[in-house]
Amino acid sequence: MLTAAIVYVQGSGGNLLSRTLSMSENTIPCCPVELASSQHELTATAEQRLTWYNNWNSHNWTESEQAVGIWYHSGLNSFVNYERSSLKLIDQFHPADFAHANNANTLWTKTSPWSNIILLNGEKNLL
Repeated sequence: MLTAAIVYVQGSGGNLLSRTLSMSENTIPCCPVELASSQHELTATAEQRLTWYNNWNSHNWTESEQAVGIWYHSGLNSFVNYERSSLKLIDQFHPADFAHANNANTLWTKTSPWSNIILLNGEKNLL
């Protein structure tokens, strides 16, 4: 179930917000790549999620952000699995990535499947 798309510019806290909202056991967790194929149906406790999410490295924040993720972006799972999941998906995008996905109409058409779109320092013309 596509619940929320968080669109944020670098440094505005989008990754933190996404991980915080995904602490609920009713959401699809951001998980390590080795769990990518089953992510859409993965049930993980709040304690397990905290272990995955508590990986911040201020000296290499890119690595910290890429250690866990929503893996359809990398082609390691199919978007339709997330769309059909009974778990809620809280996903995150940089503005250009969201605009591209939204305008390409390959995964969805004009934000229609997203219940909520949260813009952090973003432009509404992306929608």
